[in-house]
Amino acid sequence: MMKKTLGLSFLSFILVACGGGGGGSYDTSPDGGTAGSGVNNSSFDSFTQFNWGSVQFKTGFVEIIKNARNSDILYTNYKKLEPSNVELYKRPILSKDGLYEPDQTNYPLGYRTYKINSVSKDGNTFNKTPYTLKGLNQFKIQETGEWIALDNVVISERTAVYWNILAKEYPNSVWFNSGELGKQFKNFLASSNVTKFPTGSKCFKSSKTTYSLPYFVITNLDAKPYINGQFISTFDQFLKVLGSNKVSGNWGGTPWAYQKMYDGSEYYAAIIYANINNKLSEGFWDKSPNITLESRLKEYTNLLNQPYVSLEDKISFNAGIEEVNKECTYYNDIAANTIETLIIQSSEN
Repeated sequence: MMKKTLGLSFLSFILVACGGGGGGSYDTSPDGGTAGSGVNNSSFDSFTQFNWGSVQFKTGFVEIIKNARNSDILYTNYKKLEPSNVELYKRPILSKDGLYEPDQTNYPLGYRTYKINSVSKDGNTFNKTPYTLKGLNQFKIQETGEWIALDNVVISERTAVYWNILAKEYPNSVWFNSGELGKQFKNFLASSNVTKFPTGSKCFKSSKTTYSLPYFVITNLDAKPYINGQFISTFDQFLKVLGSNKVSGNWGGTPWAYQKMYDGSEYYAAIIYANINNKLSEGFWDKSPNITLESRLKEYTNLLNQPYVSLEDKISFNAGIEEVNKECTYYNDIAANTIETLIIQSSEN
């Protein structure tokens, strides 16, 4: 069965490297790698992200996430999101300076998701910190890439690239919903092949994402894991069960620990536990969270070089390579509105 591999790099968002354990590559320059400070370009004042899927999504064939800046705060409106994916975007982050708990209030512009540290003069470097009511600010995420003019460019060249190739080369793929949603998605893909972006359309293509500090993403604030033959319900129990077979620390008043075996080079990720609000909480750690186009391409190249790769998988992996090379990360309002118009039309047909 054909494998959709776009989620391979998702671990780079959710996992972390921790002090005292493993390695990890982080941008450790004093300002998190940003050149200058403040918002020096308006490109990130308003932008939209589209997440494409088919059988993975139950309520549609796309997720739409809109972002808008007000002063130095980025607001996010989850205009169209799979209900099961909402929590992916609202997870606490534990970094060296403490716990970044998201603001759960939905304001008129959306949720406060990031504090914007800087946007470079050319608009190609975007530095931000997860927004938290505690005002923590040492953990910085930086995206570097370029803004691309889309005037008179066919939409399919920069949008849903993987899926357009799949629809042409393998239209009966199991990754296409066989019901109404699949039909709507294929209608959209067909329209995207004959519709061009209007004048003024632009998109940002990210080439590198770096993190200034080690961090965990907390996925469960009330965990009950089964470890070494027993159910664990408190952090103290977890420490006791592990004994000396652990790596532990305390970041900003939040104690955490993980099993020492995860320090082995054969592990690129690990499960960690922390004591948050006197509850055992679970999270993940990635030793190398930074994302580059080169690393994503290497993932697909490695897949293609596996023994016994089927023709269908070759189509999928090569389509993934095209996606890495061509898919836009964010779209300005003009481009996004054009894509959304096709989505609406495809859903009504």
